[in-house]
Amino acid sequence: MATMTRLRTLTALAFTTALLAACTVAPERVPPRTVVPSDATPARALSSPQVEATTKSYRIAPMESSLRILVYRGGTMARLGHNHVISSADLQGQIWRGATAESSGFEIEVPVNTLIVDDNAARAEEREDFPLNVSEDAKAGTKANMLRPTLLDGEHFPKISIRATRITGSTTSPDVVASMRIKDQTREI
Repeated sequence: MATMTRLRTLTALAFTTALLAACTVAPERVPPRTVVPSDATPARALSSPQVEATTKSYRIAPMESSLRILVYRGGTMARLGHNHVISSADLQGQIWRGATAESSGFEIEVPVNTLIVDDNAARAEEREDFPLNVSEDAKAGTKANMLRPTLLDGEHFPKISIRATRITGSTTSPDVVASMRIKDQTREI
């Protein structure tokens, strides 16, 4: 259960970071996320013609975007395991940016069955906490464990979804509240 809670927390942090990367300058170590302007109207209703006229909507370009979740070992068996880099190149969704933080938002879906476990290139970019050359057996075991019914249950719940429910503050320093749905449970983060 602690691993699932940690995965949820890291997933929430990763999604919030992806949103902020799309709206501001990315940190030096992380390449900027690419978004493609979309003709689609954001799923959230816009409150006034002024907001609608100034809102820009972007759809996530899956082939040009990535998500990386860093999972650190913990608990009584921590010395037997290793840290993981879980990544996805299948992000879907949209981000909209209005004149204010309150008129901005996002909806993101991550297919769980295509999550990549411990890719060597991703591990190398994360540096010393993630040594290279995790065995193929270990990668397959981690992915099977992650997708089993008691964790993500990829067979019955193929996507994790995150949606902004409230954004306050400035567009350069937003305070984001989102709902995250993993399996059949939705939590506010």
